[in-house]
Amino acid sequence: MRRAAPAAALLGLLACSSTPPPPIVGHGMPLEDVAKYVRGVEAIVRTLEGQARVRTETKEQVRSFDADILVERPQRFRMVAIAHGTTAFDLLLDGRDLTVYVPSENTVIRRRLGEGTADPAAKMTGVEALFSRTGLPRLILGAGRFDPQEDWRLLDRNDEKILVGLFDGSRQVGELLVEEGTLVKLRERLMPPPGGGSGVTVSYAGYRPVAKDGPYWAHELSVESREEQFAMDFRFHDIRLNEPLPEGAFDPGIPADAKPPQPK
Repeated sequence: MRRAAPAAALLGLLACSSTPPPPIVGHGMPLEDVAKYVRGVEAIVRTLEGQARVRTETKEQVRSFDADILVERPQRFRMVAIAHGTTAFDLLLDGRDLTVYVPSENTVIRRRLGEGTADPAAKMTGVEALFSRTGLPRLILGAGRFDPQEDWRLLDRNDEKILVGLFDGSRQVGELLVEEGTLVKLRERLMPPPGGGSGVTVSYAGYRPVAKDGPYWAHELSVESREEQFAMDFRFHDIRLNEPLPEGAFDPGIPADAKPPQPK
């Protein structure tokens, strides 16, 4: 995975203060057209590659680190954490298959999220529930398509914001907050599944255009599950969308002699 030069990253940060806001798409647009526009912008993006400052918070600890991020629809996510110029760990999520490699220890964890439970969808907790039920690509890139069967219902609307409920029959399964006029997403919430479990809220900010004539894309994302007391923040200083991915982009190159970590 490529890393941006420090000078380029600094220029990107300095440019944030002078970046114009997202353009006005239209005020008072019918709700169905709002849905088509929001999902349509998401559908443009097939891959995302960039560098970010990442912060994770659990009940046990808070960690911050720089990382190379790579995301590809529908369900591939790779995060290479960097510490002191070297790889601290390499996390790969391919569907529900999770791999974490730590080069300094030559240890690797391989598992299927939710494995070993009678009902994985209902019994996963913590990071497993977040990654497996929703998928990080879905949280970072959005749904990526307009589904005519997706039931959007208006909950509130004013001159600044549009609040929409996403329903499956009579059950609300999500909530979406969109800025009026620009129609950029501000927040999306996925409700806990029936019978218990964890909900997930994603906040989007720091919209900037990606490349010349590219879409405005959120460079600041916050993922939170209050039920699980888990949060993950991404602060991107460089993003590239839909660029051809090199061969092996999702191959951490784990040595054959890597071993599972020893219990502490």
